[in-house]
Amino acid sequence: METTIASLKEELATANEKKEMAISRNESLASDLQALFDNLNMSNSKMNTLEEEISDLRSHLEKSTSYNQELESSKNMLQLTEALLAMEEEKAIWFAKEKASIEAIEEK
Repeated sequence: METTIASLKEELATANEKKEMAISRNESLASDLQALFDNLNMSNSKMNTLEEEISDLRSHLEKSTSYNQELESSKNMLQLTEALLAMEEEKAIWFAKEKASIEAIEEK
């Protein structure tokens, strides 16, 4: 009977050791899982921040593109205005020459 009790005590001690090892492993895995969860949350937060930055950059790019188109349009309008002014200047010179020619002919 004493051998049975000793054997059962030994089995109990072994079972308790295995239980403690299982609890320790469980706590270690829970800690690892929490670390992974924290990393995931941090990564999600960084991703959200980057998505906001990308959105801001896209908005800025669209505004810049629009502003660039407005500047290009203004430049084209200025070139057109300069061309029209040059034509009007040539027309005025031509009329002045024609008037001078007519006056010279009338004086003769």
